[in-house]
Amino acid sequence: MSSNKIKVNTSKPSYVYSVISIVAVLFVLGVLGIFLIHAHELSRHFKENVEVTLVLKDVVNQEKVSTLQNTLKQKPYVKSTEFISKEAAAKEFMEQYEEDFTEVLNYNPLFSSLSVYLQADYANEDSLTWIKEELKQQTLVDDIFYQATLLDLINTNTNKITLILLAVTVFFLLIAITLLNNTIKLTMYTNRFLIKSMQLVGATQKFIIQPFLKQSIYKGAISGAIACILLAIFQLLLQSRLPELALLNHFGKFVFVCLILFGIGILISWWSTRRAIKKYMHTNLEDLY
Repeated sequence: MSSNKIKVNTSKPSYVYSVISIVAVLFVLGVLGIFLIHAHELSRHFKENVEVTLVLKDVVNQEKVSTLQNTLKQKPYVKSTEFISKEAAAKEFMEQYEEDFTEVLNYNPLFSSLSVYLQADYANEDSLTWIKEELKQQTLVDDIFYQATLLDLINTNTNKITLILLAVTVFFLLIAITLLNNTIKLTMYTNRFLIKSMQLVGATQKFIIQPFLKQSIYKGAISGAIACILLAIFQLLLQSRLPELALLNHFGKFVFVCLILFGIGILISWWSTRRAIKKYMHTNLEDLY
């Protein structure tokens, strides 16, 4: 026998309904995946904008500051640095508070400083403890300040949001598996007599299952492709409403989400089809009516 001669009896409405069901579930999972990506990238963005201020000693020159900046840039935990001179600090203060304190004091009491921005992976209290001690070893550094409360708030909220999104994603994944499994079982119900007839005339299990599995893989791939297209449209619409999200856009991670959706669509469709066929193969002919 040749499996190419088997015609899988799947009506068009049933096939379309099955694909639509898979697409809907994959799209919801994809949206949750996009939110997880944005939450992660937003967390990185906030962490990398937490400022660690190095107060420099009063007598410094630009050459020494440049040397210090070059030294810090070699550190794996440093993303970027920005030097703020005494004059620039005074100007910023006067612009912010609209008051010229130098006229009262007759001198500039502010210090030159170096703003250090860390890589996101190092922007946590544990890392900052030893980073602070290491930075204190620099001869030009007089003192170090950073917003510990803000950093703790960012890390705490990020962990909460990530856990909630992961829990919701797992919940919807379980629902997705159940819904898709039931949908495919209903689709396979129309082929139950064909499956049993082939079994009764001596067809092997591989010969019976193979054409159905091929169709299930094709169906899962089509559903995954449609879900990814809808997901891309959703992301574009989201960015048009919230342009700030464009800064968090990560094409590589979006492609990764799409690959996962492809995999889930094909795997669930293949597994549910195989499971349903085996069920009907082990069911008595009388019980199929």
